Amino acid sequence: MFLGISTYHRHFGYRARVKHRFATRFAQVQPEARSRAIGRWRRTIAPAVVWAMLFSTVAPAGGQAQTLPGDRFEEIIASAVRAGVPGIVLRVETWDGAVWSGAAGTTELEFPQPLTPDMPFRLYDMSKMAVAALALILVDDARLGLDDRIGEWIDPALIQDLPHANQVSIRDLIAQTSGIRDYFDEPFVFTTRADPGRKWTPAELIAHAADGDAVDAPGTDASHDSNTNTVLLGLAIEKAGGAPLAVQLQERLFQPLGMTATRSWEDGGAPSPVHGHVPQFLTRIDVSDFDLSMAWGAGGLISTAEDVSKMTRGVFEGKILSSESRALMTGHFRPLSDEAAEYGYGTMRFSALDPAPIGHAGRGAGFGTVTAWWPQSGLIVVVLTNLEVETYFGILDAVAKAVDEN
Repeated sequence: MFLGISTYHRHFGYRARVKHRFATRFAQVQPEARSRAIGRWRRTIAPAVVWAMLFSTVAPAGGQAQTLPGDRFEEIIASAVRAGVPGIVLRVETWDGAVWSGAAGTTELEFPQPLTPDMPFRLYDMSKMAVAALALILVDDARLGLDDRIGEWIDPALIQDLPHANQVSIRDLIAQTSGIRDYFDEPFVFTTRADPGRKWTPAELIAHAADGDAVDAPGTDASHDSNTNTVLLGLAIEKAGGAPLAVQLQERLFQPLGMTATRSWEDGGAPSPVHGHVPQFLTRIDVSDFDLSMAWGAGGLISTAEDVSKMTRGVFEGKILSSESRALMTGHFRPLSDEAAEYGYGTMRFSALDPAPIGHAGRGAGFGTVTAWWPQSGLIVVVLTNLEVETYFGILDAVAKAVDEN
């Protein structure tokens, strides 16, 4: 994850690792799941709501589409704002085409404007799901092999200092089982803090990852969330697909799925009305000036809730992948360092919830996001916030319960 709360607390003088008030505000999860998940939630400190306006739309597709409990959804997102989140967008889609989309709060705190459901957010780690899907598209095309060693696709000079690099496969990169350490460590945070507008290259990110030991041997059963894996995967995709990663994402994934509002780090992190914030004691500070090249393919996408929903359904319901690749993304999971979730082939299973949805979360400089798909019902829930906290377990559970009880 990018610029996680505990890291910001250390480097910006914040209080470290306090419990998250969403644990009591939202959580109605199973007792066993709650005991696992609460330890990973952080508290949003600010008690006052600077701005709280609700915008919602309901768009059923067809006369028989399910009616969604919009009043309950509005209360869920309003509660998030009362608890200290500056702004939140929620999108809910059912298998039969019913859609509810709403927003509460503000785009930023210094010059607040009402947040609307169509505004773009930085996705950070959720970008990994898009890159993994693109890699599997190339596997389906027989242009890339899951068991290919990364040295077949990446300049050996770039990876020669990475421990065990000659043993790492494309599969390891997608599944986060390479054992290669994350470049996004404390020294890297210091560097980005000193020069937030710096343009980073993949080679610089990899070089930073090489300055340390591996966290595990390649191919182990446990997954370790490492942004370095996705940067390396992006380079392999560029070689196999014959075009820059950002171009292939647009042509092979976003355009086929109708994701017209999604852009990447190549756009220079084009200005967005939505600013990211982190908690600092009794307030929240704006941290929107980091250039997305620091994340590259591992976290450099900007998108809307509607586009994220399109990607989620497109990946999980087989519209862009073969049945074999779809099975990999939806059915193969390993323990992650966070026991409240498991990691698969570019996807997460949120095992703190019952039933457990599949999707991906993202947390980075000022933003917290998640997309979730319930295989049993086809329900999709997208949550985008402009506060760097993990609020999604309680919100996902509350939304799913509201739909079930409706």
